[in-house]
Order: sequence, then structure tokens, then C-alpha cells
Amino acid sequence: MIQALLALAHAEPTRLAVVLSSDQGRPGEERLEWADSDGERVVDVLTELGGFDAAHVWRVPGATVDSATAALGQAVLAASEARGRGEEIELLVYYTGHAASDGLHLGDEVMSMSSLKTAARVVPADQRVFVVDACQAGTLLRSKGASLVKVTDAPEEFTPPADEAWIASAGAEESAFEVDRRRGALFTHFFVSGARGAADTDHDGVVTLGELYGFVRARTTEEAAGLGYVQEPRWAGELGRFVVSRPAGADSGVQAEGPIDVPLLLVDERRGAVVAEIPAGAGTRLAVPGGRYQVVALEGGERVRVGELEVPAHGFARASVSVLRAQRGVRTRGGLVDTRPGGLAAGYLLTTGRTPGRVDGHGLFVEGRRAVGRGLDLVIGAQGTWLPFRTDALAGTDGTVGASVGGRWDLLPGPLRLGPTADVGAGWLWQSVARAPDPVWGTWYGEQSAERSTSVGLLTAHGGVGLDLPAGPIALVGSVSLGPSVALASRPTVAPDLAVRVGVERTLRGGR
Repeated sequence: MIQALLALAHAEPTRLAVVLSSDQGRPGEERLEWADSDGERVVDVLTELGGFDAAHVWRVPGATVDSATAALGQAVLAASEARGRGEEIELLVYYTGHAASDGLHLGDEVMSMSSLKTAARVVPADQRVFVVDACQAGTLLRSKGASLVKVTDAPEEFTPPADEAWIASAGAEESAFEVDRRRGALFTHFFVSGARGAADTDHDGVVTLGELYGFVRARTTEEAAGLGYVQEPRWAGELGRFVVSRPAGADSGVQAEGPIDVPLLLVDERRGAVVAEIPAGAGTRLAVPGGRYQVVALEGGERVRVGELEVPAHGFARASVSVLRAQRGVRTRGGLVDTRPGGLAAGYLLTTGRTPGRVDGHGLFVEGRRAVGRGLDLVIGAQGTWLPFRTDALAGTDGTVGASVGGRWDLLPGPLRLGPTADVGAGWLWQSVARAPDPVWGTWYGEQSAERSTSVGLLTAHGGVGLDLPAGPIALVGSVSLGPSVALASRPTVAPDLAVRVGVERTLRGGR
């Protein structure tokens, strides 16, 4: 009996989390870029390092009043069951999106702060933590909006109960920000990075709410000042020793080695998503999942220092500025930097359909590609095809020459390139033809026709899909596209045109 009571006394509490977000605010409020993705990052760190079972984390992107209330209702049921088993309950409510003095702006709807407090306090929890990264969470602690997000501190009369803590992303009449190069809101970005270990100031492998708040407040205030603004997170309540995460229990991560002169972003190459930031300094240890990461230095200037890091599934990779190399890369989808901003490709081209009833040409193509950012490439190419043919009466050659301009958009954030393509082209279609000897009788009787040639202008437009398989500085490239071709003869003719390209691309890197 005594052992059972001791085991119960040392049992871990049941941890519940409700993570709300909304990119869309009320009419007239600019759409946020990163609120929903920030919510995903919060969920990741809570489930990976915070001891929150995935079944006890209710993620509500694009939140409405009904969906937010429903999620809190699910938390009530789960907490009641755990309470019935004699367990302690800890609740974390996190919101990122638009807000104002009237409450959270969930699309066209408003959830007042009193409604949020009431719904959350119905959850029978022993400790409750509320975090708001939003515009004017006024009656709470307040502010946020698209590239700007406002948040104010709690009204003086607001004093949370002893079992609650409230944190807001900025003070009264201040602004809070989404920052493009960090792919998220400053406050949430540092909240996640701190929980992954950057805020573990006493190096005991545990990040408490007090440590995390101190880290987030200092980093957010400093970075906002660098942008020329004032943003200082605020705190109301107790629970400084509330454990947010335990990075010491992680199987994998990154250990900063040597002095880090600028902050370094860790970007998951598979998902193209920012995972965390290594702050400037030395000795930081971050818990992140195993995988391949791009390391991006956060500094100004035309060039950017970029490196790659492989984090093992079980173990810690060492990160230092020595892995970085100056690049003239451009930003792609997510947080990745395209370090291969250009390339030259050549290969085999097959076209069909320009002349009904037969393959129109085998040939060659040459293309130049230039990345212009956000996963978009500009492609300029030249092509030539030819096809000898012979019938019972005629022999000759079909051929085309032309140039094209178009683009492609990569749907995959990693090194594999897959996405839609589109191009338009112009050129010439020509044909040389002569009477051929009869295969049985030999020569023709009667007047012989001399060889003659004709040529007409040709316009094409294609849409399709392209795929690149990289292998170091070389990539195998291919595409399939379909569209109309128009032969500009005395009577223009339109025919379907299928083009298949297979070749090799030599990557042009953006380094020195």
C-alpha cells in the first residue's frame, strides 16, 4: 500500500495541450503567412520533448469559435478521466494569430478572452499555462497582424490565480512580427527554439517556463530592436518551475561547436521547414529529429552562408561556422536556400503529333535554367528535330528548329525536383521531299519530279511535368509536356504536340 502511494506521488502528471492558430483574421486584417505553420512547430516540440502524448494534444489550425471550444471540451473529458484515476493534470493553451481588445480573431469570428478563460478553466487541471502570440490580446496580455502583430500586457486588475501563468508576445501598444527569413513569428520562433534546448541556461537538460520566458523575452526584444521596433513579451502569474520540455531525453540533436558569430537556422531539407535556431555564442545544444538539415546563417548582404548537416537518428551532430559556405543562392519554398541557382542541360528530344499519323522527330535540346526564388525557375532553351521518311512514292526528311522560354515550379522542398512546367516557343518546320524509285519496278515512268523543299513558321505552347534526380553536380532531368502546335502555312493548321525530354544537367552553384 505504501509503495503504491509512493508510486502515485512520483507519477508523471497527465499533460494536455490545445494549440489554436488562424492565418485569417477579420475583414480588413491582412492574412498572416506563418500562424498555422507556427502552430505545427509548437505541437512538434511539445510531443517530441514536452511529455505531451499526441492523443492529448488538440491541434486546431484555421480555428473557429466552435472548433476551439470543441478542442477545449475534449480536454475536459480527457482531464476528467485522468482525474478519476487520481492523476495530476497540467494544461497548456497556445494561440497564434490575430487578436484585438475584443478577443481572438478567428477568421470572421471573435472569441473573447473571457470565453477563452472560462472554457479553459472548466478543464480540471492543477496547473494551467496560457501563451498568446497575437494582436492586442488586450484584456489578457495583447497584439498581432500579418507582417505586424500587436500584443499588450495584462490590465492592471488582471491577476491570474496561483495555478495559472499567462504569457503574451509583446507589451502594451507594441507590435509583434512575422519575419520572413525565419519563416514565422519572432515570439513563437524563439519559443520553439528555446524549448528545444536554447533556453536551458543551467544545462540540466530541462527547460522550465521561467527559463523559456527569459530566453524568449531577451531574444524577441533584441531582434525587434534590430528591425527598428519595440516588442517585449510580458508575463503574468506564477508557475516559473512548470516544465515545458526535457531536451536531455532526446535521442538526436545538434551540438554547437566553437564560437557561433551569427544565429544559425536549422531547416529540415525533407520538409523545407525551419525547425529551430542556434543562437550566437557557444555551447548550445538543441534536440531535433534525425535527418538532413540545411544550416543558414542569419546575416545581411547579397550573399548568404549555407551548409549542410546530417543529424543521426541516435546521436548529436556537431555544427560550427566551418560547415558554411558563402552562396549567391535564392530562397525557395519553405526555409531552404537554393544553393544551385542555375544549370545547363542537354539531351534527347522526341516530338509527336505535328504531322498526323507518324512520329515527327527525334532530336536534341539545350536548356539554361535560372532560379528566381520561391521554387520558381526561368528556363530558356533551343531544340532541333529531324525524321527521315519513305513511302512507296516519296522519300524525304521532316525537321524543326526553334527556341522556347518558360518556367517550372518545384513542389518538393528537398533536393529532388518535381513540379509543373510551362513554355512557349517559335521556330521553323521544314520538309524536303522527292519521288522515290518504286521498290519493285525500280525507276518511275514518265516525268521525274526534282527534289523540293518547303518550310513554314511554327508556334508551340506546352504544359507538363518535370523531374530531376540530382547526383552531386550532375542531375538526370526529364519532362513530359503536351500542347498545341500551329504551322503557319497559307492555311494555318493546329495539331496536338507531345514533347518528351531526357537529358543531363550540369549544376551551376552560387558560391564564390
